[in-house]
Amino acid sequence: MIHGRQRGLRIKIHIDPEDPSLAQLASLPWEFLYRKETRDFLNLSRFTPIIRYLDVQRPYTALPLELPLRILVVISSPVDYTKLNLDRERALIETSWAKQEGVQVEFMEDATIMALQDRLSDKPYHVLHYMGHGGLDERTGRGVLVMEDKDERGSLVDGRTLGILLRDLPMMRLAFLNACETARVTKDKGLDPFAGVASAMVLAGIPAVVAMQFPVSDSAAITFSQKFYPLLARGEPVDAAVAEGRRAIRLAENQTMEWGTPVLFLRAPQGIIFEVSEVQREKVPLPEIPGIPEKDDDELELRLAELYTRGLSFFWLEEWEKAARNFQTIVKVRPNYEDVVDKLAESKRKANLHALYAQAQTDEEAKNWTSAMAALKDLTADPEDFKDSAERLQRVSKQKELADLYGEAQNLHQAQEWQAVVNVFSQIHTVDQDYPDPEELLPSAEREVAAIKHQADLNDLYSQAFKEMDAGHWQEAQKVLINLQKMEPGFRETERLLARVKQEIEGEKIEQGQQEQVAALYEQAMDLTRARQWREVLVKMEEIQTLNPDFTDREGIAARARDELASEEEKAQ
Repeated sequence: MIHGRQRGLRIKIHIDPEDPSLAQLASLPWEFLYRKETRDFLNLSRFTPIIRYLDVQRPYTALPLELPLRILVVISSPVDYTKLNLDRERALIETSWAKQEGVQVEFMEDATIMALQDRLSDKPYHVLHYMGHGGLDERTGRGVLVMEDKDERGSLVDGRTLGILLRDLPMMRLAFLNACETARVTKDKGLDPFAGVASAMVLAGIPAVVAMQFPVSDSAAITFSQKFYPLLARGEPVDAAVAEGRRAIRLAENQTMEWGTPVLFLRAPQGIIFEVSEVQREKVPLPEIPGIPEKDDDELELRLAELYTRGLSFFWLEEWEKAARNFQTIVKVRPNYEDVVDKLAESKRKANLHALYAQAQTDEEAKNWTSAMAALKDLTADPEDFKDSAERLQRVSKQKELADLYGEAQNLHQAQEWQAVVNVFSQIHTVDQDYPDPEELLPSAEREVAAIKHQADLNDLYSQAFKEMDAGHWQEAQKVLINLQKMEPGFRETERLLARVKQEIEGEKIEQGQQEQVAALYEQAMDLTRARQWREVLVKMEEIQTLNPDFTDREGIAARARDELASEEEKAQ
């Protein structure tokens, strides 16, 4: 079904790195999966690439690539290890894929880990290409590259260490390990099946690693790279580029099985590690169709007619890239052949538009809204073939706005800015009332906002209670404290304060009763004064003094009663 539709199917091998019992499964050479019914290897078709896929809990986005694709080739040849013919391999690289359009290669022969750190810090690279020895420690299950120390002797560097070195480099997207056993993993139970060099680097954060599970010849490595890197520079998915590299080895060296030696470890969901604009893609030509013989005019005319017919066939089947390649071959020999120039221009235009449309669709499915918007904006400039572009652009723009807002809500939620989260969701719901909240950011933020308000209300009431107590307003203080108890039983010292307030209120009642009793006695004393019953006046005043020693005799009736009694005694004498 897939071959009939000219669509590809990634075959992803998922093995849980947390389950050591799966070590034997992880160690199998999955690249040689074979379908006996059709007598073919799945990995030799570009429609069914096989990759080792790792679900790494790290954020991932493809890197917008401005050509050239910059590759740092590290050449490690320690003096205490078997000497490899790396000079020949370097020469082959310099005369082959290093000369490809859109690719820039730099070599590094000081292969110490510290020198590599300095080089990577000094200049940005997209790819680290390693040539040298590799290995797997059967005892520990740990994979290593053999780098050099300051004395040019071997220094073992494991994948986790390399991952730490590379993962914080924003432009580094691929490691190519041209060394034996760099793709191998242990098959022993109890050992970490993901401690191999390549898998450890992907787990550390590198989006893609191409490594070797068996020894690989120089010619196979060069053939693979010569096909692999230009496709990568054109923005092709890395698994598609690896698949074409395998096919190139199989076609060039059909007596070997070396095409199954390269292994792709990946964590990019769609296999895309570089985003390349159409303008940039044009700078990297596709592999050319074999040249047209010019010896025999009749043979040339037949070849041109064959290419033109094939090009037209692809043109009307809307296989635009294939049509363009046929027309391009004709133009190189005879630019004025029929309408080939116009057909070539239209094929390229259509190919670009369809590539943009497919990219937009892929980005929509992956929710890469920014990339989808860029593609759809280009498509809306030519709505003839893609009439839904404007509508899709509007929809994608809305989704990007919502995704950006949700991202802001996530950041604010992490920063515990609860009210801000609620405000952002208010804006989200203005755009889309039903926008999903899988992390339940809004409910948790609303709970936090309510809790903060509740706490603030409690604190306000608590402060108010103290103000009323300081002012001696015990009844008001009691009301506030009772409200506090209802809102939050046991809040701070509310119970003890309430007991104290009740005591003060009881004391006020007693004091008020005494004051009323004293006032009544004083009124009686005043009546007795008017009746000139001086002894009874003094009796009442003594009762008053007993109840309130600080009582002030404002009318001075006690002194007057004593004076009058003294005067009566004198008269009696």
